[in-house]
Amino acid sequence: MNCPVLEELRILTPVAVINAEDRGITISDVLPPSSLPLLSIFEGPYTLLSTLGEGRPLKEIMIWGLDEPSARCDPPLLVNVLRQLSLLNNTLEALNVSVSYVTRALLTTISSFRLLKTLEITSSDNPGFTVSPTGGRLEADSTTVTLLYIDLRNTQLPSQLMNLRVLTRLNHGNLDMPTQQEEASRLIEFLATTHPLLQHVEIGYGTYWTGVEGKIPGEF
Repeated sequence: MNCPVLEELRILTPVAVINAEDRGITISDVLPPSSLPLLSIFEGPYTLLSTLGEGRPLKEIMIWGLDEPSARCDPPLLVNVLRQLSLLNNTLEALNVSVSYVTRALLTTISSFRLLKTLEITSSDNPGFTVSPTGGRLEADSTTVTLLYIDLRNTQLPSQLMNLRVLTRLNHGNLDMPTQQEEASRLIEFLATTHPLLQHVEIGYGTYWTGVEGKIPGEF
């Protein structure tokens, strides 16, 4: 396959259940390094990034996986692929990932893309688990978005970041609405202070994707 002028490639998520033996999607045999030399936008399974990332000016990627239900990526597996991609690609400006849960390791790896301007993370977050400080999952009775806030504060996101959107099913614990708003506002103000180019931050959390906060620097 050789499409010298193709700039955008999108592979839609499967609508049917995929068998385990069918999950190892690969196109390396039919896609030599000389193919798709102008590819700048890719949507599809993250397992193809190792093939598509080298020698192509990728600027925008939207990735999903077959590791978990609803086409979610397994974070440790995704981290390995993104680390390799960061060594092959220094042009990425927009990243959209769909994962089963967010880890500090994932955020740190994403931050290695220094030119990244837009980041969107969607996480299903199994309510029966919580994220440990080391990036793994631990059994817990409650999982709160506060843990995610801590990881975001402790991660030096790319300095060029302009738009950040995180949608998660982590809950707010027993905090009342004013406290939730104050907690989210403090995080957004901190991010705006440490990332001067940041223009929009949105944190959505809860079973029904509630609790969104968005601010532009200078409006606090």
